[in-house]
Amino acid sequence: MTTNDKLDTTQNPYTAPRASLDSDDTDKVVLATRGRRLGAVLLDSLILVLACFIVTVPIVLLFPGGTDALDKFITENYIEANPDLLGLGLLNPVVYVEIFVTIVVYFGVNGYFLATRGQSLGKMILRIKIVDADTHQVVPLTKIIAMRYFIFDAINLLNVVLAMIVSLVDIFSIFRRDRRMIHDLTANTVVIKV
Repeated sequence: MTTNDKLDTTQNPYTAPRASLDSDDTDKVVLATRGRRLGAVLLDSLILVLACFIVTVPIVLLFPGGTDALDKFITENYIEANPDLLGLGLLNPVVYVEIFVTIVVYFGVNGYFLATRGQSLGKMILRIKIVDADTHQVVPLTKIIAMRYFIFDAINLLNVVLAMIVSLVDIFSIFRRDRRMIHDLTANTVVIKV
């Protein structure tokens, strides 16, 4: 008998022997650093701005009346319709278009990678990914869209200032001990190193 095989007198001596099934080779989850998460957000934002630019330039060029007509449309329907930032965006169709275009472009660029790898392009570059907090598996794309993104984009419909406050609180929530932001809590996700 080795030292690990000592008889435990508190157990039934007729119990079948047990072996530990835990392996030291199991994948250990290491949370992504705050710096990598911030870097991924900045990269994703830059990619989103470039993608929106690429999408909107042809629209602007094809818009009847050129850029002057587009400027007039934006001024009349957005700036004059919402002279104060405290106004509701629920009645402004331009707010819906902005949210829709942003979501479509973001998921057009990142949707496949989020669905298959749990990574946006920025997260791929910085070698981090989104996983379910309980199972550590890739999260279904529908859950990512609904619980991580749409909830926060929908706040823009209520009020621009409220949306900014919620975004700031979300950003600063990364300083929690578990490094989970509010959108991680709503979707039950964590961001880990790959």
